[in-house]
Amino acid sequence: MHRLAKAAGMKAVTLMLAMGVAAVAQMPVSHSTVAPTLAQTPPMGWNSWNHFKGKVTQQDVMDAADALVKSGMRDAGYVYVNIDDTWEGERDAQGVLHTNSKFPDMKALGEYVHARGLKFGIYSSPGPLTCAKYAASLGHEQQCVVGRGLSEVRSVLVPREYD
Repeated sequence: MHRLAKAAGMKAVTLMLAMGVAAVAQMPVSHSTVAPTLAQTPPMGWNSWNHFKGKVTQQDVMDAADALVKSGMRDAGYVYVNIDDTWEGERDAQGVLHTNSKFPDMKALGEYVHARGLKFGIYSSPGPLTCAKYAASLGHEQQCVVGRGLSEVRSVLVPREYD
């Protein structure tokens, strides 16, 4: 199979899997006998990894938020702006993980995203390091968001990987 066709096929499979997982994740938890309902759409939006990988900056995220609004995608339901890996900096003496120099003010970035009617999220890993080898959440789960005062972050994606 041609390399581009294979890559496109993998992206389609990944999207379908993500849509299925997202739809299940939106099901309300209920102990009644009423069947759960699915979300009208899966969570839709923008993720920094697909285009920028490890080179994403705060300005890139701001530009993406603006593009979602200007293009009409926000009004079509694409409301999530998620920073993937490589935003992480160093931990301080209390174990609080700070952003790196590519993200000088994560709180201001969250406010910027929210001011455009979008939802803001960041990625971390449940292990000691992220996939790109930045500091992750293991042993610091509560500090990851609360300790940094990132009140503007509404979701933290922590994937669970199994062998």
